[in-house]
Amino acid sequence: MSSANLYGSAYVAINTEKVREAIRSQELKRYWVAEMAGVHKTTLRRWLSGQITKVREENAINLAHVLTLPIDRVVKANSRVHSVS
Repeated sequence: MSSANLYGSAYVAINTEKVREAIRSQELKRYWVAEMAGVHKTTLRRWLSGQITKVREENAINLAHVLTLPIDRVVKANSRVHSVS
């Protein structure tokens, strides 16, 4: 079991500008990106609008995979935090 699971989920800040740029340049539909990343389309919209500033690390990894981007382009540098549950 990882330390993130022992102490709660790890959260990161999404680099919304880079993610929007990737979606636009790859001509992807946001609803498809959300579905493939395993989140609701409203959740993706809130991430990209800045309404939600921290997302679960696993969701950021899924998003990077869908967009075929390295994780460091999807996540802002030094943004990892832990939530104690």
